[in-house]
Amino acid sequence: MKKRSLGVVGIVLSMFIAGLGCESTDDHGGNTGTDTTKADTAQADTAADTNAAETGGMVHLTFSAANGVKKSPNLKEPLQGTVYGALWKSEDVAVLGPIDGAEDVGGVEVANVDATGEEPSVANWTSESLPPGEYIFLGFFDVDGNGAESKSPDPGDPVTLPFTNKFVVEDSKTTQLNVVFELVYN
Repeated sequence: MKKRSLGVVGIVLSMFIAGLGCESTDDHGGNTGTDTTKADTAQADTAADTNAAETGGMVHLTFSAANGVKKSPNLKEPLQGTVYGALWKSEDVAVLGPIDGAEDVGGVEVANVDATGEEPSVANWTSESLPPGEYIFLGFFDVDGNGAESKSPDPGDPVTLPFTNKFVVEDSKTTQLNVVFELVYN
């Protein structure tokens, strides 16, 4: 087996030495030494961004609480109130939440959310058009009615965890997401 592996390595090395394993430098007219890849890519990215902004997609959110939240001794009020949160690009969220310097792509505030039942809340929210991509909803459920000013949870408020309320926005489609509050802030 070792002889065969060494033979393959020898063939690959020979190809690179002979120039067969390298990228082609044929630019249909001679190599000028100028790399135009970045310029071409930048134009393509700009065109793609323009098209995404024109078409885009939306997300429709409903809200519920995990059974662990419903049974938590740290939950101090019934699962009724206002949801505060934001949509984030998934690459801007780490294990502890948004990374430093990241900006959300849209705030979410939904009053009269009732997650006491088995089904998602009737209260819901639909975004404006968003560029295609992967997003995460991060937020809290203000069950004691004191989060309007601070927009931050306090002990007893259910919260979301990073990476669990993730969704993908596609062109010309509305993505359905049931946001699940999985932990009671303590």
